[in-house]
Amino acid sequence: MIFETIRGLFVNMTILTSFIMFGNMIMQEKHIIKSLRNNITNGILSGIFGCVLMLFSVPISNQVILDFRYIPVVIMAIYVSSYAAAETAIIMGLFRLAYFGINEASVSAFFVIIMLGIVSGAIGRTKLSIRDKWILCIGFSIIVAGYSIYTLIYETENRSYVLLVFLSGLVSVSVLMYYFLEFLNKFNIKIESIRNDAEKDYLTGLKNPRQFDKILKSHLNTDTGAGKEMALLYIDIDHFKKINDQYGHSSGDIVLKELGMIFKNLARSQDIISRRGGEEFTMLLVDCQLEQAVAVAERIRSAVENSEFRLSEQCSIHITVSIGVAALEPSIPDGVKLLEQADKALYQAKETGRNKVVVI
Repeated sequence: MIFETIRGLFVNMTILTSFIMFGNMIMQEKHIIKSLRNNITNGILSGIFGCVLMLFSVPISNQVILDFRYIPVVIMAIYVSSYAAAETAIIMGLFRLAYFGINEASVSAFFVIIMLGIVSGAIGRTKLSIRDKWILCIGFSIIVAGYSIYTLIYETENRSYVLLVFLSGLVSVSVLMYYFLEFLNKFNIKIESIRNDAEKDYLTGLKNPRQFDKILKSHLNTDTGAGKEMALLYIDIDHFKKINDQYGHSSGDIVLKELGMIFKNLARSQDIISRRGGEEFTMLLVDCQLEQAVAVAERIRSAVENSEFRLSEQCSIHITVSIGVAALEPSIPDGVKLLEQADKALYQAKETGRNKVVVI
């Protein structure tokens, strides 16, 4: 009996680990935003997960089964929301009654899982550390589940040993899941950091050309781009080579960084800014007409001209930029044409005196 219980709980643990790994793989492909819709979705999936654990549970008697269904409730309470934890508990409680029949054990299990969902949800909303939340949630589940199981298996041979094996397994698996989830969380943070770095210019923090072109293409596809007003600014620092030659490349990097900050401060949240390479930048203005884009470009040109770029405590300089502007129209129907037209306008601005905004 004891050996069968250990083997069954081990199978339950492997299912639990596999589901968590699978869920993490799915979540890595998209950003999970805390919202009512996501809470409902996560609660339903976690509830189904708990039902699967019950299907592979360890039967102790005709009515009593042992499994680690409490873990998904705790995970939802700590990492998602109290609402998701309660939803998970309700789904599992109803499944316990519907699938295994209404009897003393099922009713007891229903109230135990509901209590765990409520209490764990309350614990999850506190400002305690993740570790302390785990300890409190698992401690509560040990008390209520342990008491319920012990009273239900009073006729079972070696019930004390069976209960000891189950509670020891619950504690062990909880510790394992805590460290496993913390590892996955740190791993996901590193992956997200790598993704962000891959999308940005290392010096200015702006989008790199590849990511900018990808975003531009997504804005112009047939599903979302039809009928949109969109403009593009192509920006170049005037005489940037002289800055590098006179003050050094490290000073040139300072200028590029501060210029990137100016662009961010003047842009709207929906605008996309990138460093094309060297001293060239592009800014995609979404939902913007040509006249508005010219006004934005002029504000940028004026702000740069009036800004002081401090290269050191003793040295500061002023710079200017030339800007070419283009907007979507019948003769400029796609992103490639838009970039080409803005680049032509920039070339004309530089050829006709610099420090100006030009539209062809």
